Amino acid sequence: MNICYRVELSEAERAELQGMLSSGKHAARKLKRAQILLAANAGVPDETIAQSVVVGGSTVYRTKLSFGFEPRPCRLPSVSLYMARGIFKARGSRAAPTVVPLS
Repeated sequence: MNICYRVELSEAERAELQGMLSSGKHAARKLKRAQILLAANAGVPDETIAQSVVVGGSTVYRTKLSFGFEPRPCRLPSVSLYMARGIFKARGSRAAPTVVPLS
């Protein structure tokens, strides 16, 4: 299962990062990380962040990871065709298998 990291910045943290970006007197690496964190806080997907900041997807992942944000599952596991056929055979009918949500 893929693990994503939810970014939730406080007002003070957001103001500090925006201040870093507006002054422009920091290393490029720090500025890119500030851009990544601000975009992630706004709810932008990782792939879009990587393209807009011009970094790799792993850089976005590592930046979120290094700042210690809360991990959460990215998406529910999908039911593969093999598993669906197993459910279908277990029921012994020609009806389409139903997917029970995980909770």
